[in-house]
Amino acid sequence: ALRDEARGVFGLGLGLTNGITIVGRIPLVRSRAQSTIATVPAAPASLLSALSGPVGLRPGGSTITFRGDAEAGAALTLVDHWDRGSHRGGFRAAVEGLVRFPTGRVPQADRLFPVGTGDGQTDVEAHVTADVGAGNFGVRLEGGYNRQLAADLTAWVADPSQPPTGFLTNVRNDPGDITTLAARPFYRLARTLAIQGSAVHWSRGADDVTYASPADQIPGVDPGVLAVGTKANATVLGIGLTYANPGALRPGGRGLPVDAGWSYERVVKSSAGRVPNRHSITARFRVYFGLF
Repeated sequence: ALRDEARGVFGLGLGLTNGITIVGRIPLVRSRAQSTIATVPAAPASLLSALSGPVGLRPGGSTITFRGDAEAGAALTLVDHWDRGSHRGGFRAAVEGLVRFPTGRVPQADRLFPVGTGDGQTDVEAHVTADVGAGNFGVRLEGGYNRQLAADLTAWVADPSQPPTGFLTNVRNDPGDITTLAARPFYRLARTLAIQGSAVHWSRGADDVTYASPADQIPGVDPGVLAVGTKANATVLGIGLTYANPGALRPGGRGLPVDAGWSYERVVKSSAGRVPNRHSITARFRVYFGLF
């Protein structure tokens, strides 16, 4: 099976003061899955009474284009002593908190390789970012914690390592929380242009899956099979280019402030759980202008 996803994120930030910004973002997602499996057996006839949806998993590929999970939050600059005067580098740090809403479309439960544009539950995230540097060299340090809240969903209850037969019913899923640590060293080719590497390690706790209600219970079937392999971690390496021109935001500066970048990242190591062999290409472009 092969899955690819194209994601365009439209965001707006409003600076209330020099150190406080409120942000909102909504992605447009195109997700596609392809499979070489031609046929998939349906559930046994004796199990039909337990099914609340289609019988058997539908094979083949699927494509969906829809909005993703929208985000809203605020960022606070704690300290900013970066590129003061003629000196390059320095130190700056900021924190951000956001809420991600389930505005996307959840994967279809009756697909062998389901795709969607959202996870179907609310997330509460906190991030801290710090830049440290001197001259042309520097490093960006990042830490993040994602509290994934529980939600009801329709799921095909079956062990993912077993043949695709099982039961379609409603479950209550409390996803494991995600912790992320990252170091992104960079070297400036010019004052506004830098080549940047990245090393990211993330870990995810195990899901807690139960039946949504007594009426959804299937005798003899443990919904916990859906949590198999959900406790996972991985290390991701990448490289890219960044461009950051503060323009008129700095004394004596001119022009429109611009922040842009391109990066490539891929998973190089994982030691637990189910981790996709993922390749990611990201392009970013932001402009800043005064409203009042």
